[in-house]
Amino acid sequence: MQRINRFGVGQTAKVFGILYALMGLVIVPFFIFTALVSPKQQGFGLGFALALPILYGVLGFVFTAIACALYNWVAGMVGGIGQSRCVLPPFGSMLSAVVQTQGQCPRDALFAADSTCDRPRLGAA
Repeated sequence: MQRINRFGVGQTAKVFGILYALMGLVIVPFFIFTALVSPKQQGFGLGFALALPILYGVLGFVFTAIACALYNWVAGMVGGIGQSRCVLPPFGSMLSAVVQTQGQCPRDALFAADSTCDRPRLGAA
């Protein structure tokens, strides 16, 4: 089993900041519609609706950076998160395993010699 002991704070925060900005873009049409149909003095204005993706991106960056720094600090003390990797065989191999077992669950066939796993095979004791 491998462990994730550290995240690159800047790179991870940059990626999540961009993802949050993109999520903000999805919400913008709803805020623009609401701003346009509501009376002038109520609710958020059009400016807020247009600034929302930027605000989402900046806050996503800042809070992800804080979370990564905290994770790196805690993982340094307790060892991080365990991770298991498994490379499955190509889809054609899995399909042929299903066909060869007449539709039954081909547990052992799925994790045969053409796959690599650092975990116990399915069905193994």
